Amino acid sequence: MNISVTAHAVLRFLERRYEIDVDALRAEARGGAFITDGELVAWMRETGRLPIAMIQAGIREAVAAPAAAGAREVPYDGLTLCMIGNCVTTVLGQGMRPKRKRNRPLRRIEPCEVAE
Repeated sequence: MNISVTAHAVLRFLERRYEIDVDALRAEARGGAFITDGELVAWMRETGRLPIAMIQAGIREAVAAPAAAGAREVPYDGLTLCMIGNCVTTVLGQGMRPKRKRNRPLRRIEPCEVAE
């Protein structure tokens, strides 16, 4: 089974498992400009700041068997690895619960009056 791990999941894992200050890394990497999760992970990989490939491989290994059985949330060392399909999308800390969108009927939006 081919499992992917998003950049967001890698950053949340670093933040919640190793207590790494991701915002400080983001500030260092961007130099005052906006930087996405993917760009930050790429910067860490390029600079060798953290072993990103090894972290992603560890996450993949941890979810491989449960994902094959259809699990959407995989407990791992006090954390919860959340999956959508074959992709680990985020990592939750202790006491956190995943937000799942429910299938709700669409509501009609009524036009509002603008006060002049």
